[in-house]
Amino acid sequence: MFTARKWHLFTLLILFLGLALSACGGSSSSSGPITIRFYGNVTEWASQPAMTKALQDHFKGKYNIQMINVDFNNLDTVIKTGLISGNPADIYFYWPGALKSYVDAHQALDLTPYLAANNNAWKNTFVPSHLALGQYNGKFYDVPSDVSRPV
Repeated sequence: MFTARKWHLFTLLILFLGLALSACGGSSSSSGPITIRFYGNVTEWASQPAMTKALQDHFKGKYNIQMINVDFNNLDTVIKTGLISGNPADIYFYWPGALKSYVDAHQALDLTPYLAANNNAWKNTFVPSHLALGQYNGKFYDVPSDVSRPV
């Protein structure tokens, strides 16, 4: 069973997927589902397998969500290698407060229009101070899935 925290994360995964579809495009063929590569499989979370299955089941037939394990020790290297290769993942797990270098290099998608759509429907699901962690120059580039007070 999902707790409120897990449902919040699941909702964010759906948001990320929607953003990837509209911004990154994924890859598809006219006869099959769109493939989305999501660098967001956090194996340290015991709830990850159930959340991944729920996400994949929810979009089955329409989207093929390929989860990639997050390597926290090499997070920047993995992202930069993907960008340099010209074949990055469609969605990356990343720390909102550390995104500035990607924003400055125009390598991060401005999520503000998506958060503001439908009278701020998505934006209103976040605690404002948590959402502000991923805000740069008045625009939102990252949304939190969780906040760790010690971090």
